[in-house]
Amino acid sequence: MRILVADDSPVNQAVARAILEAAGAVVETAANGAQALERLSSEPFDVVLMDLRMPVMDGAEAVGRIREGQAGPVDLPVIALSADAQPGEGARLKALGFDGFQPKPIQPASLISAIAQAVATRTNTPVRNEAA
Repeated sequence: MRILVADDSPVNQAVARAILEAAGAVVETAANGAQALERLSSEPFDVVLMDLRMPVMDGAEAVGRIREGQAGPVDLPVIALSADAQPGEGARLKALGFDGFQPKPIQPASLISAIAQAVATRTNTPVRNEAA
């Protein structure tokens, strides 16, 4: 699985990379929404992890442009990342076009589960429960 991590923090990029590569994913990064759209326009990805607050272009604008068909497939799974976890945030972000939400600091098992769920939902594939 190819995953694009869009986050302006090199530390957050490194943490996400370590978690995802340990799970077998190929990880690429972008420092803002505009860079993410550039990468999505020229490279195939299976899922995007998108920070909400970034310079140049934030995550909400970037996901809106993805859903409008400006970069990558319009149905590409995009999961929001944010340190600002407020009640009702998940519903608000879904309304903006995100497929899921992961609060920071990132919890590895929760992140992997969110990715599996978002990909399964977009592809209508059941999620296998590895613990069963």
